[in-house]
Amino acid sequence: MAAITLALKDLRLLAREPMGLFWIFVFPLLFALFFGTIFGGGDAGRGAMAVAVVDEDGSADARAFVARLEASKALKVTALSRDEARAAVRSGDQVGYVVIPKGFGDSSPFGGEKAPALAVGMDPARTAEAS
Repeated sequence: MAAITLALKDLRLLAREPMGLFWIFVFPLLFALFFGTIFGGGDAGRGAMAVAVVDEDGSADARAFVARLEASKALKVTALSRDEARAAVRSGDQVGYVVIPKGFGDSSPFGGEKAPALAVGMDPARTAEAS
């Protein structure tokens, strides 16, 4: 009860001084609104990178890999052929492309045959996205 009495006394004293009231309540609110507007989240799909996927394997593992890419909120995935993907990157419609080569689904995660490497193509002008 004593803490509430002290808080009410301090609020009464603060109400008598308009500049103090501004710096305690109004300025922090304006500060929070300003930075919230600048750094706040907006449209959820706004920052998604447009990436083309070329599935040359067609196996269940390749389809599962493509489904994982599509589930990512950071990517906007489009299925294209290799030539279409390359042309889309060159024209600036896509940030890059991922090629899933034949034999991707034939590899075993427990040793044996190693999966072929994924091929990635990026627009050289977009070094930030490439990283």
